[in-house]
Amino acid sequence: MPAYLAPLIVILAFVAFLSFSLVRLYQVEQDMRSNVSDNMLWVITQAQVASHRLDEAVNRRVLGDEAARPGLRFDVFTSRLVLLDEGPQQRYLERLGFAGDITTHSIS
Repeated sequence: MPAYLAPLIVILAFVAFLSFSLVRLYQVEQDMRSNVSDNMLWVITQAQVASHRLDEAVNRRVLGDEAARPGLRFDVFTSRLVLLDEGPQQRYLERLGFAGDITTHSIS
């Protein structure tokens, strides 16, 4: 058995796995494009969950829990608001009439 055969088999396996991953990524992207409402619902839900986690972390810190990390929760929440205030999410919210509410309440 030649010495280059084992590395060649490993390389071919990695190429196959990479190809499979790219195909699945493409399929997921197409699915997200066709299910815009579901995608937007997920993004909005994530923002709502982040706001609840921020509220919980602030309350825990006020009660003396040193392990609470409201700064981290604040960063996550603001990133969710920025996501809603840009790109397709903003256009979707504009069509629903809520884009102004997000822009007004976004933290700069």
